[in-house]
Amino acid sequence: MLRRTLLAAPLLATSAAAQPAWPARPIRIVNPCPAGSPDAMVRFLAERLTAALGQPVLVEGRSGAGGTIGAGLVAHAPPDGYLLGIGNLGPHAMAPATYPGLRHDPLRDVTHLALLGELPLSLAVSAAGPHADLAGFIAAGRAAPGQLRAGTVGKGTLGDLVPDLLRRETGAEFAAIPFRGGAPAIIGTLGGRIEATLASLGETGGQERLRLLAPASAARVPRFPDAPTFREAGLDLVAEVWFGLCGPAGLPAPVVARLEREVAANIRSEPYGRFLAGLGAGPHRPLDAAAWTRFVAAEGVRRGDAARAADLRAE
Repeated sequence: MLRRTLLAAPLLATSAAAQPAWPARPIRIVNPCPAGSPDAMVRFLAERLTAALGQPVLVEGRSGAGGTIGAGLVAHAPPDGYLLGIGNLGPHAMAPATYPGLRHDPLRDVTHLALLGELPLSLAVSAAGPHADLAGFIAAGRAAPGQLRAGTVGKGTLGDLVPDLLRRETGAEFAAIPFRGGAPAIIGTLGGRIEATLASLGETGGQERLRLLAPASAARVPRFPDAPTFREAGLDLVAEVWFGLCGPAGLPAPVVARLEREVAANIRSEPYGRFLAGLGAGPHRPLDAAAWTRFVAAEGVRRGDAARAADLRAE
C-alpha cells in the first residue's frame, strides 16, 4: 500500500504541474442587461481586466426575461473561471419573487465576487410635455389614476417597483410599462407613447429633450447638482440598481483570489471613479466577495419582500 502511494505521488505532482495557470484562454463575461449604462460599465472594466490578466476578456450580451436568461447561463456554467457574469438587483435579488419558475438559486448557485457600482434610477418626462416638476407629475397621477404610463427597463425589475412605492407614498397611481432597456423607454417617452421613463440616471440625465424630475438616489448626484431627489420632495424613495461581478458556484479559490485582487485594483482607481461619476453614480463602496455575498442576500430579502407586497410577477 505504501509503495503504491509513493509511486502515485509523482504522478499527482506531474498532473498538478501540467494544469495551465489561470487564465490560459479568453474569458467571457455575460451581461444580462440591455445596452445602456450597465453595459458601458462592464465594457470599461473588461478592457482593464484584459490588460491585467493577459487574456482577452469579452463581454457577451444575454438580456431578456428580466436578466434571468444571462444569470442562469452563468449559474449553470462549469466553475473553471472562463465564464463569468454581471450580477444585478433584478435577476439576483428580485427574481426568486418575480419569476416563480426560476431554475437557479442566486445565492447557492453563484459565487459573488465584487460590487462594481450602484446606479440610481430616475424619473424623466418629455421636455415638451405638460409636467414641469415632480409635484405636478404626482398631482396628475392622483387626478387620473393609472392613466399616466412610466416605461421601465424590463419586467420584474426595480423600475417596476417604483410606481407601487410612489402609490404607497403619495396615493398617485402610475402604470409600469416594460421596455427592453432604458433607450427604448426614452424613445417611447419622446414619441408620446408613454408619459415618463424610469431608467438609470446615466441614461436620462443630460438629455436635452427630457426633463429630469427626480433621481432616486440617497443624495444629490454631483453630475446633476440641480436635480432634487425624491427624498427632498418628502418621499421615502431610494432606488439604486447595483451591479457586481459573479461566477458559478465552486470557482477555485486561486481564481476567486486573483479576480478579487484585480477587480479591487481597478474599481478603486481614479479613472474608474470618474467613469462611474459620468454615469450618474455616487461614490463607490468597495465590497470584497464575503461582504458582497452578504449584501446580495440581504437585498434578496428586502427587495423580494417588496416585490411580493406589490404582487409583482414577471409571468
